[in-house]
Amino acid sequence: MFRFSFLFWFTRPEDRATLEALGRLFYDMTLETCGTWLALPESTTSAEMRAAAYDLRHIESFLWSVALERTHASLGVEDERLSIMAAEWSGMVGRVAKGIEGAVWPLQGTSGSYYP
Repeated sequence: MFRFSFLFWFTRPEDRATLEALGRLFYDMTLETCGTWLALPESTTSAEMRAAAYDLRHIESFLWSVALERTHASLGVEDERLSIMAAEWSGMVGRVAKGIEGAVWPLQGTSGSYYP
């Protein structure tokens, strides 16, 4: 439920474990009740791909922020290398997200998107 790009800030193992358990609880509760919600305006597969594109855009931005660290801080050799690689990977992830977006946007049968 919670992204690991968020959870890494919780350095006490018991705090992270609690948040991971809470995320599983939210997810399990959602799956138990989702049958009573209104139907999605698209197939489950399209909705899953759309969700993947949003998550990839998050990771693209997260990696880009790691890449920018070398412009804002003095990094060691290994961290500098990782920062440079993060810039390249950010672009790669962005291209994958763009491919998915091209396949699922706009929402079929509407003039736009059901999602923000």
